Amino acid sequence: VFKLSPDGSVEWARTFGGSGWEEAYSVIQTSDGGYAVAGGTDGFGVAQDEFLVFKLSPDGSVEWARTFGGDSGEYARSIIQTSDGGYAVAGWTYLSCRGSYYNDFLMLKLSPDGSLEWASTFGSEKSDNANSIIQVSDGTYAVAGNTWGLGAGSADFLVLKINADGSYPGCVEGCTLKVDTPQIRVSSPTLTISDIDLSVSTPSIIVRYVSPEVTTICGGEVSQSCPRPSSILALPASGGLVFKSQKEVKLRLYSASGRLVKEIRLHEGENYIMLEPGVYLWQAGRERGKGVVR
Repeated sequence: VFKLSPDGSVEWARTFGGSGWEEAYSVIQTSDGGYAVAGGTDGFGVAQDEFLVFKLSPDGSVEWARTFGGDSGEYARSIIQTSDGGYAVAGWTYLSCRGSYYNDFLMLKLSPDGSLEWASTFGSEKSDNANSIIQVSDGTYAVAGNTWGLGAGSADFLVLKINADGSYPGCVEGCTLKVDTPQIRVSSPTLTISDIDLSVSTPSIIVRYVSPEVTTICGGEVSQSCPRPSSILALPASGGLVFKSQKEVKLRLYSASGRLVKEIRLHEGENYIMLEPGVYLWQAGRERGKGVVR
């Protein structure tokens, strides 16, 4: 994180981290002149990947830091300061809250000192990723992202309006997260600054007017209840993939080009399948997904 003066010179620069990786995705200036940063970490907290949120003073020193996570992975993408001086954070969670084997929206409300007030998830039978959150004038929240399990097909925009307490009858569920206070290591790097000559051009933009298909979910004109979470999880493993299944089911594995590679029966529990490096598509009953072997 670094602060620039109006002419682009560096006023201060800080790194914040631990023994693993930390990534910052959103930064805002707070009402007291400081800054709030949201991103992810696998070096702190209680699980492999978690939300990392920290508050900085105007000079870049850490006032407080928190991790928020469940049993698998959480990834923060947007933070705002709310009307009560607290914070709202949006991103997604993988597996740990609702029991889904795909990503779900994850929304948090924090008090001004970073303590957790509530956490909510929203999801379908496929992946749903929140990328932006705002507070509306009536105190509620609007969250935007994408969905693979709802809408007209493939990946669609997903916009969700939730109440001030994080609720939305029908499809938003509460989520219990573990909160930790990490001891972040702070350093002040020396940045290399270069003045560059930018090439400026005026492109010819093609404008098209489209009529997207709009679907109302979880109430309204087109009602759709929250689907069941998937019962199969594909995880990368050394030399192959591990399929965690909640039932016995026939699995078909295809190459990225659509060629059938394997057809086996999954047993309940963990199933290791040895595969060559590549991208694989799988189908088991009505469920399908993608796995990558490196």
